[in-house]
Amino acid sequence: MCLRLITIKEYYLLILKSHTGINLQDPLRGGIDELFDHLVSVIHAGDKEALDKDAMAPPRRRHVPEFLLKLARKISPF
Repeated sequence: MCLRLITIKEYYLLILKSHTGINLQDPLRGGIDELFDHLVSVIHAGDKEALDKDAMAPPRRRHVPEFLLKLARKISPF
């Protein structure tokens, strides 16, 4: 078994986002998820065909109503 260590030499910052916002709330909200889009662009960096497909992908669907996401943000102990 061969393991590879991949080092990303850039930092991607999402200003004014909590760790639960990036990891939980944005994916559950649907639509555009900046972190997911960035990770996909890093993975498909050398593949123009894959990047074109990613650009044409439909928006992701919402999994949770907005009021529940706002409520979770207010009562989150993190």
